[in-house]
Amino acid sequence: MADATVTQGRREEPLPLAEKPASVSPRLRTFASRPLALLWAGIVVAIVIFLAFGTVRIGAGNWTGLRMSVGRIWGHFTRFLVDEGASTAIVAGVTAAAVASLLGAAVVLWLAFAVRDDRGEPSSDDAPGQ
Repeated sequence: MADATVTQGRREEPLPLAEKPASVSPRLRTFASRPLALLWAGIVVAIVIFLAFGTVRIGAGNWTGLRMSVGRIWGHFTRFLVDEGASTAIVAGVTAAAVASLLGAAVVLWLAFAVRDDRGEPSSDDAPGQ
C-alpha cells in the first residue's frame, strides 16, 4: 500500500507587469527634430517628382545610350511582361508590389528618422572603468 501525502498549495499572485516608459512606445507622428521631418518630406517629394518627370539613360538592351522617361520605361516593361504571356493579374501584382515597396521605403525612412535615444544617465553597471 502506498502512502500519499498532500502538501498545502500556495496561491501565487501574478506579479504586476512593469510599465514601459513613454519613450519606448512607437511614435509614428513625432520626429526627433524638425530638420529630419523636412528632410524626409524632401526625399519623398524628390522621388515622386523623379518618377513622374525624370529621365534615365538606358545602359542595356535595345535602347542602349538613349534617355527615356521613367514612365515610358515602366510602360515598356509592362508591355514586355504581357508579350511574354503574363496575365493582367500578374502585371497588376508587379505594379502593386512596386508601389508597395516605394511606400514601404518611405515608412521605414519615417520610422528611422523618428528613432530617439532617450537613455538617461548611465547606471553604475554601464559606467566606464567599473
